Amino acid sequence: KKKKKKKKVASSLLADGGEVKAPASTTEEPATKKPKKVASDTAGESDDKKRSATSGAAPPAKPPPKKKKRTFQDQVYLTMLNSCTPYTLKTLAQATNSTEQQLNYVMLTLVDKNLVQTKEFPAGKTGRTKTLYWANQDARSKDVENTDASEEERMGTVNELGGMQQRLRSIHAELQSVLAEPTNAELAVQVQTAEAELAALREQAAETRERIAAATGSGNSTNPVKLKKSINGMREVWRKRKLSCMDFVDNMADAMEKSRKDAIKVLDVETDEACGVKLPPKYDV
Repeated sequence: KKKKKKKKVASSLLADGGEVKAPASTTEEPATKKPKKVASDTAGESDDKKRSATSGAAPPAKPPPKKKKRTFQDQVYLTMLNSCTPYTLKTLAQATNSTEQQLNYVMLTLVDKNLVQTKEFPAGKTGRTKTLYWANQDARSKDVENTDASEEERMGTVNELGGMQQRLRSIHAELQSVLAEPTNAELAVQVQTAEAELAALREQAAETRERIAAATGSGNSTNPVKLKKSINGMREVWRKRKLSCMDFVDNMADAMEKSRKDAIKVLDVETDEACGVKLPPKYDV
């Protein structure tokens, strides 16, 4: 019955030109509630943030590659390659601090790989032969590449070489300064020579003081009048002795019937004039 009534109302409204409105429902639908965020979602977002942050940063640095440790064979080959000189097993054992027995097998391996060349030479007139080994400078092999030093090792070696050369120059400069100084033996000789010269000068000074004291009567006399009188007295003694000597020469010249000059030559007399000595003037006191 209710459905028939509703249809009648709807048809009447359509005839009148009205709009049909749906009847209001007596029961309202409950409002849709938004679901709460789960803790797992938040954890996922934080993980995404961490991943995005780490993706923008630089990747971690790789550890440096480990250096390959050189074998005994590599050390022997490097010694021969760097020295560029031929070796016998005896000399090579001394250079590598090894024995000839250890080097026998190593030499066979290096010769087979064409890294080392060998040749036998006659040793004297005994008929014996001497085997020489030297590195093949034209060898191209993986073993040669493995024995080559890396760029870092080369730079380190070059820097070490520069430091050692600078140290060598400083040692040479210090050595030159040390060699320029006299040794202990030379110093002892120089001290003895200086002491001998000093003793001789002291003796000479003492003799000079004694002569001055004997000539002046008192070595401490500083009176000019007394000094002039003593000089005049010594001058008078000199003059009298010279006169007596010249009188003797004149008498000898008369006896030989020669001149004074010839008599002086015959008698070999050394006069004051011949020595360039003149009689000093007399002081007025």
